[in-house]
Amino acid sequence: AIAQSLQMNSRTVKSILSALVKTQLIFDVTAFGSAGKMLKKPKQHLFLTPSLKSAQNYRVGRYDLNHEKCFAALAENLVGSALHHLGEESQQSLGLFYDANKKGVDFIVKHLERVTPIEVGIGKKTKSQLTIAKNRYKTDYAILVSNRTSSIEYKNGILYIPLLTFALI
Repeated sequence: AIAQSLQMNSRTVKSILSALVKTQLIFDVTAFGSAGKMLKKPKQHLFLTPSLKSAQNYRVGRYDLNHEKCFAALAENLVGSALHHLGEESQQSLGLFYDANKKGVDFIVKHLERVTPIEVGIGKKTKSQLTIAKNRYKTDYAILVSNRTSSIEYKNGILYIPLLTFALI
């Protein structure tokens, strides 16, 4: 998609993304699933910190925290980068993936054999994606990081964490 929108060769784009990953400006997230699915689905790329994404958005004129789509992208990058750092610092095997299914959750964290679906919700987000993911991956709980909740709560197998609280973890 990047190669098409920039009218560049896909190998050139892959080379640029690889260089950005090596310089640790961005990191990639692989699709969750079988080895075949991981290879077939494209990797998603997030900035290592939300401040890098924010600076880039500002540079291209897309920075507006009052615009829900911009704020949601920054929030998703915040959660993704925090989970990535946790995986890098953890002494245990911790995998960070995205859900490639239609209406899938934003992130899936896999620790040993335990899978945890995570959704980042800005504005009118419901728990339906998490309920579907809990059933699909046969997990006991899921996590919703949202700006619509003001305290950490656990209800019906979903852990609700306020975005601001998650940012301070």
